[in-house]
Amino acid sequence: METIKLVKPVMINDKEVIELHFDFNKLTSADFFELEQESRMLGEITPNIVWGAKYRAMVAVKACKEKIKFEDIRDLMTFKDVAKITEAAANFLQFLD
Repeated sequence: METIKLVKPVMINDKEVIELHFDFNKLTSADFFELEQESRMLGEITPNIVWGAKYRAMVAVKACKEKIKFEDIRDLMTFKDVAKITEAAANFLQFLD
């Protein structure tokens, strides 16, 4: 389990969120392919999907214990928080490079 403290709290589902908890090990092979398809539909064009920022954000959303959406990351969070979240996903995915 990985915890990321947000630089700036955000309101998600009418609740102030100051940190997020991620369990990347709960993800399945079905998640891997589903998230690739979803990120491609959002315009992800990276040849190796694990390098894509949208894909990494979607992996983080799926692994997050709190109920968040991709749009919460994209639209509500600071640049630094997005970078920390996608870096956590990248660290999990690094074995795929």
